[in-house]
Amino acid sequence: MAFADLIGHEQQTAYFTRVLEQGTIAHAYVLFGPEGVGKRALAERVIAAFLGAELSRLAAHPDVIMIARPVDEKTGEKKRQIPLEYVRAACDRLALSAVGGKKVVLIEDADTMTVQAQNALLKTLEEPSGNALIVLLAEDRQRLLRTIMSRSVPVTLSRLSTAGIAQALRDRGFADKVAEEAARRSAGRPGVALRLADADTLMEARKRDVEISAFITGARHERMRTISTLVKGDDAKSADGREQWLLDLCEAVHAKLHTDEVEGVRYVPGLAAILEAREALRENANASLALERIALALP
Repeated sequence: MAFADLIGHEQQTAYFTRVLEQGTIAHAYVLFGPEGVGKRALAERVIAAFLGAELSRLAAHPDVIMIARPVDEKTGEKKRQIPLEYVRAACDRLALSAVGGKKVVLIEDADTMTVQAQNALLKTLEEPSGNALIVLLAEDRQRLLRTIMSRSVPVTLSRLSTAGIAQALRDRGFADKVAEEAARRSAGRPGVALRLADADTLMEARKRDVEISAFITGARHERMRTISTLVKGDDAKSADGREQWLLDLCEAVHAKLHTDEVEGVRYVPGLAAILEAREALRENANASLALERIALALP
C-alpha cells in the first residue's frame, strides 16, 4: 500500500514493494527521469516504507538527510550545482548512529553535484553501511561518475501516457476538461499534470502557449528582442524561469516536427539549438548568446 497513491510507474513500484518486503533493498539507487515524472514522489514513498515512517513527516525525520541545490541569498534562485561541503556534511551525518536504527540520504538534482562532491559521495558508496539507504534523483546519467553508477542500482522512470494521466486526475476529482488539458500539457509527467490541474497554473500555461507560439512564428528580429527581455530588464526570468521557458519551447517545436512531416523538418535545427542552449546554461554559459542561437536557428 506504500505506493497506492502514486500515478503510474507500476513496474518500478512492484520492484520496490518486493525488495522492501523481502529485506533485499540495495544500499543505493539512482532514479532517472525528466522533471515532474515522479522521481521525488517514488523516492519519498520508498524511504517512508524503508524507515517505517509516515510520509508526511519525512522532512522532519531525524534519520532522513535531504540535499538539494543551495539557494543564492542575494537572488533567491537555486544555484547551479550542489557543492562539496553539502555532500561531505551529509556523509558525516550518515556515519552517526541512527535514532531509529536506519538512516537515509536523499539527493535531489544529483546530476548537478560537482565532481568533488561526487567523489566525496563515492567514498561512502564504496563502504556502505548495512542500515543506510542512499537515493539520488537525476535527469542526466551522463553527468554522474561511472563509479557512482557502478555502485548504485539505476531505476528509470519514463513518461506516462496522456490517457493514463488524465484518468488518474479524474480519479482525484478533477473535471474531465481540466484533467484532459492538464494531461496533454504535461508531456507524460504526472507531477507537472497535478500542478497544471490548478486553475491559476493552467491559465498561466495558456498564456505561455501564446507567447511561445508568437516566438516561433515571429521574425528573427522579434525573436532577438524576446531573448533580450528574457535575460535583461525588469521582466527578465530567473535561471529556473529560463529553463522552464526552454522546456515549453522544446515541447512546442517538437510538436511542430510531428504535425507536418514535410514542413516539420525545417524545425530540426531549432530543436537542436534548444537542447544545446539547455546544456550551455547548465554549464553557466552566457545566457544571451545561448538563447540567441535558438532565435537564429528557427525557420
